[in-house]
Amino acid sequence: MLRVAIHTEGQRPEVFEFPFDRRVTFGRAPENHIVLDPSYVSRFHGEFIKEDDQWVVVDLGSRTGMRVIRPEAPEAPRLLEKGDREILRGGEAIHLLYTVIRIELKPDLDISEPEVDHGSSDTFTLSPIAATKLSGVTRLPDNLRSDSRKLGLLLDLAKDLNRLDELDDVLERISGTIFESLPTATHFSICVPSRNGSFKPMFGALRDGSAVPAQELRVSQSILSQAIEREIAMLFDPTQLNVSMAESIVANQIASSIAVPLRGSREHIGVMQVDNRTSKLPFSHKDLDYTVAIGSSAAFALERAQFQADIQRMFEGFVDASITAIESRDPTTSGHSRRVAEFSVALAEAVTRTQSGPLAANHFTSTQLTELSYAALLHDFGKVGVAECVLLKANRLYPEQLEQLLLRARLIRSTCRSSLLHRALTGEAAGHDPLAWVAAEEQAMSRKLDQALELIHQVNTAGALTDEQLAQIQELSRESFPGEDDERIRLLTEDEVIALSVRWGTLTAEERKAIESHVIQSFRVLEQIPWSADLENVPSIVLAHHEKLDGSGYPQGLEGSHIPLRARLLTVCDIFDAVTASDRPYRQAMPIEEGLDILGTEAGRGEIDSDLVELFIEARIWERPAAGTH
Repeated sequence: MLRVAIHTEGQRPEVFEFPFDRRVTFGRAPENHIVLDPSYVSRFHGEFIKEDDQWVVVDLGSRTGMRVIRPEAPEAPRLLEKGDREILRGGEAIHLLYTVIRIELKPDLDISEPEVDHGSSDTFTLSPIAATKLSGVTRLPDNLRSDSRKLGLLLDLAKDLNRLDELDDVLERISGTIFESLPTATHFSICVPSRNGSFKPMFGALRDGSAVPAQELRVSQSILSQAIEREIAMLFDPTQLNVSMAESIVANQIASSIAVPLRGSREHIGVMQVDNRTSKLPFSHKDLDYTVAIGSSAAFALERAQFQADIQRMFEGFVDASITAIESRDPTTSGHSRRVAEFSVALAEAVTRTQSGPLAANHFTSTQLTELSYAALLHDFGKVGVAECVLLKANRLYPEQLEQLLLRARLIRSTCRSSLLHRALTGEAAGHDPLAWVAAEEQAMSRKLDQALELIHQVNTAGALTDEQLAQIQELSRESFPGEDDERIRLLTEDEVIALSVRWGTLTAEERKAIESHVIQSFRVLEQIPWSADLENVPSIVLAHHEKLDGSGYPQGLEGSHIPLRARLLTVCDIFDAVTASDRPYRQAMPIEEGLDILGTEAGRGEIDSDLVELFIEARIWERPAAGTH
């Protein structure tokens, strides 16, 4: 293998490797394998040729010639002129005035061990015709700095990559620059290391801009592994090599290929590969240098984008875990948060499409839609801090309250019978058969108690109380029954009366406050998250989603325009799903029509936004969940 290091005064060295038999030229002309910029270098200054297992250097007719200095005799350099040649043994320094080419000879690389390609049985025995040691590439080569067009493309790429965070955008921008700057490039791909040590395709694109599915990309594990292990960018020209083992090269008619490792801040994150599959004109050394320059910018942009994507996945995992936690506390509302998020985004998109009326001036960006989606997904997060018995309360009385009440009724029956027997024995049944008197009194008391229990059962499970039922409960609360020692026993405790007197639903005022506290608890938790600038309004949207336009909402009692539009929008969707979703503990699901009537009624009372309700109905939002909701 011939390894040359180019040292030009005032510049950092550049390294090239040629690990096979071929002719390697150097000079100012771009057609050379090694392009040298100084004006004192001739267009085709010299060449290296391997003859009979020896490398020789030949002067091709340079104007200034070249001096070959051997390490064992530095005081006796040999001057080469047109047609002269010198056998190289390694360690020589070839001086072209102020440019020095240092020679190193090594055994040729052995990369002929067959390796199975990812997704195919293809193997490679290829060696690169040129390689650039990445550790030696610390600045833009002169042959690129003098190309104003390519320099401009590089600067534009660097500028764009600095502002792009989405991985797909970064990949598309890099592939676009590759195709724009390398006219013969037809295929572009990036492969990343997998857990088993091989490489898997991550991204592929064609010159026409179309994407190539990762599963359809064919890559050489040997080429990619060599690029990473040796930290070299490699240029392959199959027409110069033995390709009998490289089936994909032949099958895909690859004229030449460039492989460039992508090193991030701490490790290699993948390999970028560019193929020319249509033109017989292979890539040049200048193309290799240019691709290396692109790879340097691409590596850090990809690393940042992947890091951003990892953060996004981690956050989405947190959101999913939060929803799971909420739903595990209240399984009856399973799916509620995701449905509300879908409805909310769909309604916001409908607002954006509106071109007339009060909502026409509002337009939501994709970032604002994402922010709304997260707010909707997390709007009930604070319920994890609400007592489970309150969340799952299906009737006005808790099961244990009803059980205690029924035990109390049994006690009343027992003590009442004992009291009646005692009264009969003490003469209160005078003029009557004592046993018959006891039986009649006990029957009257039992009938009265049965009627009370029937009323309690009806009221306990009723969706809404009538005025008559409420009056009956109040009357029953004052009723007492005889106990021992002239003691009077009330059937209902004070807490039971309060619970059974709830006009609508199952929650007492105290329990409703506990439920309503979930908004404040949600806000306090979400406020602790260091949201990015494009998601910073999530906590405030969640905080306001139970506010009402007339000020009757909670927790702040906001009115009208003081309630953010996206919070008002979330409110509409939350109410609709709450009343039409699968059976809740305290009631059955309403049909769609009744749910829409509920929205219309609340809008008519000035509690929720009537324009949003009208659009919700007109766009049939419940039938059109937003695509791509997070």
